[in-house]
Amino acid sequence: MNNSVRQRAIRMYTAQRAAVAIGSLLLVGTAGMLGANSAWAGNGLHPRTPVLFPPTECLTIVDRSVDPILHIEYEIPYEDPGDDMMVWEDEVDQSRTHQFFALCRDHSRQEYLPEWTVWADVNEADGNGLLTELPTDDGVFETSAEWSGCWYRVNEDADRRPISFAAAAEGVDWDTSAVPAGTYALRGYTFEPAFNFFWRRPGVVKVVDDPADENAPPALAIMNGTDMGQMGMGEEGGITVYRNELLPLEGCVASMPGSALTGYYALTEGGELGVWTPFSSDVPLADVSDGASWTLDFEPPPETHGTSIAIRVDVTDPMQRTYSGHAFWLVSVINADAPVECDEMDSTGFIGPQCETSSGGETGTSTGDSAGSDTDTSAGTSAGTSATGVDGTDATGGPDEETDGDGGGCGCRAESGDSSELALLGLFGVLVFTSSRRRASFRTPRAASCPGRRRDDPRGLCRLPAARNVDNAPA
Repeated sequence: MNNSVRQRAIRMYTAQRAAVAIGSLLLVGTAGMLGANSAWAGNGLHPRTPVLFPPTECLTIVDRSVDPILHIEYEIPYEDPGDDMMVWEDEVDQSRTHQFFALCRDHSRQEYLPEWTVWADVNEADGNGLLTELPTDDGVFETSAEWSGCWYRVNEDADRRPISFAAAAEGVDWDTSAVPAGTYALRGYTFEPAFNFFWRRPGVVKVVDDPADENAPPALAIMNGTDMGQMGMGEEGGITVYRNELLPLEGCVASMPGSALTGYYALTEGGELGVWTPFSSDVPLADVSDGASWTLDFEPPPETHGTSIAIRVDVTDPMQRTYSGHAFWLVSVINADAPVECDEMDSTGFIGPQCETSSGGETGTSTGDSAGSDTDTSAGTSAGTSATGVDGTDATGGPDEETDGDGGGCGCRAESGDSSELALLGLFGVLVFTSSRRRASFRTPRAASCPGRRRDDPRGLCRLPAARNVDNAPA
């Protein structure tokens, strides 16, 4: 793992541990106030160790006529060996291990995967007192009607891997001879009942018996944003676009000549996936592809302004076979026009009018009338700059606002509440955590609150709330 990725992961882990400590104190205090006497699983607050996939090819083709084995590399941000000195008494035998799976189709971040793979694991966790209620049939891959015949183990249950640097350095081998030819999305899996998480691997794997076979089923992946949040916890995750911008979607494809692309978006209000609505239909692949990659522009329609949306692109071949690729992150549409970018001087050698405003002090111009008096026409701003928020309102920043290297201010500032509000917030957090013991809750990342600055974004977009590169955990 490169140093920057590991350092980000360690920072996130440190923040998680701090949250664990604060949460534990709140739980102890609240238990006394509420008279709570229920038993809690010992590691309920223990951070689950993610599977970190390094940058990878958008499309990986496995030619089984040459070699059916695909080697999968992965990393971890820290070790969690789960030895006798670190586990709680109610943890199951294979707790704190990693496993890998291949899915016969991709899916949206808002389509949450089952938290369990087989009922044997559910029964063991229940026997250890880890569950307050059993999952439904759809909550277990083994009995899920939606995923029946569409999930395959890369490594067997008995071969779940310890969470150690040595195990991660070895990677894992997938014998594709055990699966039908086709296109697969790979997922990592942290097994630590009662909460088990899946982690995304970018791109897709196409398994073929003859790479020259033009009748092979189609494959497609969207690669926007896969260079962010590769650490798995999604510290930099999320895609943003202003309402008057085009978002160029891009990815890889392998499909028969004569195939076509159709793009869709879906609102994600309240964490639920809305109806898929086409924004571009039956675009000939030859018009937007060089044979291996493709591009497709998305122009945010009015109903998406100020919301977070899911993006999907389908490729359909002449045999009417379709494969759907889903954006790695949700897309937040900022309900504001993109900031005007100006040159210091126009073609005549004068500074453009949109460049005359400075973020520090007041500036202005004076014009003389016939009586010789001066009229002040100030066009400047004070040290606090104004920015348009995601809902179209203005947010004015003060001296404490975050600025980038050129002194420009974002104008994003959270108002502080009084101590009673904070106390209520703390109590609310405890109640939310209590309910999450029954089932993990899910959140949709909100759109950025204003067009501010972000160190890795030259356009100057505001930082999004942290999102996770995980399929069944809070986003």
